[in-house]
Amino acid sequence: MIGKRMVLGAILGFCAAPVMAGPWFHHEFGELRAYHQDFLTVCANDGAGPCRTVQYLFDKNAPSPFGKGFFGEARLAVHRLPGGGYGLEIFNASWPDDPSGPFAISVDGHGFDLPQTAWVRISPEGYNVAETISVSDPVLVADLLTAMKRGFFLRIESGDGDLVFSLSGLTASLHAIETNLKRQMQ
Repeated sequence: MIGKRMVLGAILGFCAAPVMAGPWFHHEFGELRAYHQDFLTVCANDGAGPCRTVQYLFDKNAPSPFGKGFFGEARLAVHRLPGGGYGLEIFNASWPDDPSGPFAISVDGHGFDLPQTAWVRISPEGYNVAETISVSDPVLVADLLTAMKRGFFLRIESGDGDLVFSLSGLTASLHAIETNLKRQMQ
């Protein structure tokens, strides 16, 4: 017969551990970086510049013009905007240079009604990037980001191909960005 303590220990053993921030390190590209499970936090100018968190999807068998999968075949980036809030950027190497949608986005199967006009080719950093779509309106991204922090998977659906990203580590990564911004202001 299994004792109550053994059952409780087994249950607690399967509970998710709290997400801890990874240690910051200086990268040769002049960025301050930290890993948080499936996300990489990046702050430009050795931590004094703008920050974002990024997740790359790699396919070891897919061709890449920059070396096999160096930049990944897909990327999800959440950018901290200078005026506050966050913008969302999604890259997919299998999309056309100018993806046109329609785009649908969901967290754990719950869809978010982002107007198709919100999806633009200009990144939250202000660049026109091929095979990339962005939503840079922090008001439109706010509810989605709240769900992303609580969720497990983000899905982007498009006639040009669907993507699924893990959300593991997103909350810790965003916390690291906010902590770095407070440090910048001191």
